[in-house]
Amino acid sequence: MESGGYMEESMLRRRLQEGASREEKIQIKKSLVSLYIRQAEYFKLSDQPDFKTAKKILEKAIRLAPQNPLAHYRLGYIHYRDEAYATASHHFNIALDGTTTESLSEVQMTLAHMFLVNCGIHIARESLREVEGLEDMLDSGDEKEKIHRYRAELLVQEEQAFDRLYYRKIQSGEEKIINETAFQDYAPSQGEMVLKSSEEGKYVLSHLSKPIELNMNHFYLLFLLSTRTRSTYQSLQAQLTELIGEEVSYDNLRQSLPRLKKKLPAFDTIFNTIPTTDQEGSRINAFELSDEWTVTILCRADDFLKNEV
Repeated sequence: MESGGYMEESMLRRRLQEGASREEKIQIKKSLVSLYIRQAEYFKLSDQPDFKTAKKILEKAIRLAPQNPLAHYRLGYIHYRDEAYATASHHFNIALDGTTTESLSEVQMTLAHMFLVNCGIHIARESLREVEGLEDMLDSGDEKEKIHRYRAELLVQEEQAFDRLYYRKIQSGEEKIINETAFQDYAPSQGEMVLKSSEEGKYVLSHLSKPIELNMNHFYLLFLLSTRTRSTYQSLQAQLTELIGEEVSYDNLRQSLPRLKKKLPAFDTIFNTIPTTDQEGSRINAFELSDEWTVTILCRADDFLKNEV
């Protein structure tokens, strides 16, 4: 966990040990679990992904909240990508059960079921390989025929159909699951900015230029700027800090935004810069998505984006 995350974790754990009331402890634990989930996503989606650390942090969340559906869902996905299918199935099942107060979104539930199907198929494949290795040991022709018959019944779908990756398309507040072909072939229409994230990297696409590669902070900055709410440096600093679970300093943000503008020449076309004043009456700039533009987000099925467009 990065330094800002350690500081927040230490503060919350200190409050937990200082004789807080039962209700306060419940809220503190919820805050810690939320912090761990954000931190795990930070390591999973960083420019140099660290799934091992993400897994450890999610395990900390589950120790605090053993039935938390989102923590189990995200941990299940990491085990799934590591091909630990039995363990992944365990976590997906707990995630789908939910609790009396928390549950997965409809899309997450659909994806969890899809991944469970894949886990079952992969586990079946492993068992079939064991069966094939034992077939030569069978003496009876009837026994061999029975094994062949049941093996054929197990694979009711083409194996390749279960190897596909799942992606999400988020547009105008709605999201749907798309396949890898649709993800790779998606082309922006005129007046559409596309934020695209996968293990291959993070990019911004528009009809005005070729795909532009982004680092994680620039990707999230564009994501936050695209929510059709007026953003200032102060609000962006708070939102970016909450989104990635790490402290983003005001100075860091003041340096990041001009660099993003330089990287994305169409920035001033896509976003309006609006002079305004803060609470103290000082003149500041605010940023707002132009009415002529729409935003589409394409990401891996398990990527976590808060306050999605």
